[in-house]
Amino acid sequence: MTLPLRQPLLRAARALGLPRWMRRRHADELLVLTYHSVTTGVQEIRQRHPLVYRNAVSAARFERQMQYLKRHYTLLDGDALRAVLTGNAPMPDRAVAVTFDDGLLNNATVALPILKRLEVPAFFFLPTGFMDAASEGTLRRHWSEDLIARFSFRSGDDPLSPESIGRRLPSLTTTLTGCSPTEAILRAVDHLKNLPPSKRTDRLAALRDLIGDAPPASAIPATPDGPSLLATMTWHHARSAATDGITLGGHTVNHESLTQLPIETAETEIARSLQAIEDQTGAPARFFSYPYGRPDDVSKTHKSILLARECCGAFTQITGFNDASTDPFFLRRIDVSPNYSLEVFAYIASGTKRAVDRVVRGRRPPSSP
Repeated sequence: MTLPLRQPLLRAARALGLPRWMRRRHADELLVLTYHSVTTGVQEIRQRHPLVYRNAVSAARFERQMQYLKRHYTLLDGDALRAVLTGNAPMPDRAVAVTFDDGLLNNATVALPILKRLEVPAFFFLPTGFMDAASEGTLRRHWSEDLIARFSFRSGDDPLSPESIGRRLPSLTTTLTGCSPTEAILRAVDHLKNLPPSKRTDRLAALRDLIGDAPPASAIPATPDGPSLLATMTWHHARSAATDGITLGGHTVNHESLTQLPIETAETEIARSLQAIEDQTGAPARFFSYPYGRPDDVSKTHKSILLARECCGAFTQITGFNDASTDPFFLRRIDVSPNYSLEVFAYIASGTKRAVDRVVRGRRPPSSP
C-alpha cells in the first residue's frame, strides 16, 4: 500500500465500517500473525539503520496490537490450535495465533513480559543451532542479517556501488544495473537465499570482504541497555517461556531453506530441531515454521517428514487467512511490519486489505504447494 493511497483507503474503509464487517466475514477463518523482533527505546538508531531494524516492532505498538486482538479475536494457544487442526474442536469465532520466528532474545526479554501481562498466548519458532550457540555464550548471527548489518554500519563516506556488488555476484550484474546500493544489497540477499549452502559460501565471503567488518553487538541494541537485536535466546529463556503460555516449535537447526537442501539433510534439519526442543524442555514440539516460508521454500515432501515426527501443523510465510480447505502443514500468515499504526494493523488483520487488493488491484494470493 503506497503512502498516497493509504490514508484515503483507510479513511474510506473506516467510514464504511469495513474492518468490522470483514472481521465478521472471516469469523470462521484462522488468522496467523508473524513477528520477528520487538524493541524498546531505540528509535533513533532504528531511524538511522532502517534495514537492520526492518522487522523490529516497537514494544508500544506491539502492546497496542495485542490489546486490540484481545478485544476483537479469540487467541489460540498450542493446545487449542492443535485441537482445531486435528479435527477435535471447531474453529473458534475470529481465531488468531500470534507467532514469532527465529528465536531472538528480545522475544523473551521484551515481547514475553507484554504477552504475559496481557495473558496473550503465542508461538516461538526456534532455530536450534543458534539456540545451542547462545546457550554456550556465543553470538551466532544469521548470514543474511550479518550481511545487512555490515552494509548498514559500513564505515567511510563512499557508498557501496551496485556494480561492485554485481562483480561478486556475476549472475546479478544486469539485475543490479540502476539500483540504489540499498536495493542492490537486498537483491543480493534474496539471491543468496535461493542457493544451497555449498554454493553460497564463496559468494558470501566475497561480499563480506567487499563490505567490511561486522559491527559489534553493542552497536545494534534491542533496548538501550540490552543485548543485540540479533542475539538468539538461550534454552533457559525457552524453558521459561514455555511455562508462561508460549508454545515452542521447530524452525530447523541452521535456518536454511529446506528446498535448497538434499532431502536427507532437510529431514535431519527438521528432526533435530524438533528433538532438541523435546530434549531441552521435556515436551514434544508439535508445530513447525519453514525458514523463509515462501512458496518455493516448502514442499509436500517436508509435510511427510513432519507427519512422521507427529507434528500437527506447519507455518509458511504465504500471505493470507486459513479456512477449512487450508492444509494444516501449509498454514498462511500475515507479517506484521514495524510501520503499522494500530489503524493499519486493524485494516490488515481484518482482511480488508486483502479484499481491497483483489477488487482494486486485481491481486491474488500465491498458491500453496
